[in-house]
Amino acid sequence: MKLFSLVVVVLVVLVSACKKEVGPQGPIGVSGKDGVSNLNVAYVTIKSSDWVYDDLYKQFYYQHKLAKRYSDSSLVTSSLLTNSGFQLMPISDSFIGYTMTFSENVSNENPYIEFQYTNTKVSSDRPVNDYKFKVSIIEAVK
Repeated sequence: MKLFSLVVVVLVVLVSACKKEVGPQGPIGVSGKDGVSNLNVAYVTIKSSDWVYDDLYKQFYYQHKLAKRYSDSSLVTSSLLTNSGFQLMPISDSFIGYTMTFSENVSNENPYIEFQYTNTKVSSDRPVNDYKFKVSIIEAVK
């Protein structure tokens, strides 16, 4: 036990005896270019009554008009708000019986995001809930 105490005391003395030398402050680095804000985020809430049924594709859809056009090279993602937070689409829930997808036409003269809801059990049954989506568009930098 005495040996252990001696070792601990020696280690404490050695560690506490170390002194950190602080030198002079170095020069400030070169400033970079100003950033380009090319991320656009929008939140869209679709009420149950807003969905339109498409008999040809046996699904409901909703077109959200965009305020501006984007390049064909832009990246568009959409997420659906669920109990687990925003989930990246497409989403399919075979237990409840629906599939939620989206398409986009952001470079068109009248740009839009189209959300699609397919009831996999009874195709003509409209969504009973309101849904909230997060749309993210990363503009292509020229």
